[in-house]
Amino acid sequence: MIIRKMLLLTLFSSLLSGCGWMGDYIPPDEIAPVSKAKGGFCFPIKKPGDYYAYYLSIRDRNAPERSGFNKLHPAIKIDHSQFCIPETYYSFPDSGEVRVDIALRSPTQKMKRRDIVSEFRMVKGVPQPFTADQYSVPTYDSED
Repeated sequence: MIIRKMLLLTLFSSLLSGCGWMGDYIPPDEIAPVSKAKGGFCFPIKKPGDYYAYYLSIRDRNAPERSGFNKLHPAIKIDHSQFCIPETYYSFPDSGEVRVDIALRSPTQKMKRRDIVSEFRMVKGVPQPFTADQYSVPTYDSED
């Protein structure tokens, strides 16, 4: 009887804390190298499906989260597997280190979200992407 109570108490506490197998899975960040195109600054989105940009953050690479430019539901679409930020939407600096975070959501895959990260150095208005080992956070480049 005591073992059953302990088991029930353990199960109940794990549900309250959000730990365990009941969700709370946050996928690792995906890397998206930047490129400058006619349409602005573009980031490749692998297997975009019906994903849309839910949140966009652009800040100095070493600045705290939520500082800089933050936009919930940015009016930018993923087109031809590219997420392009027009220069009329946001003006990137001519120099410095930049971090761009793009949170993607899908109307058909309610439990699955994707977080895209790009970090790069701006030199005379031209982006120079960092390599994966130069990123400030651990990232994972999804192959599936």
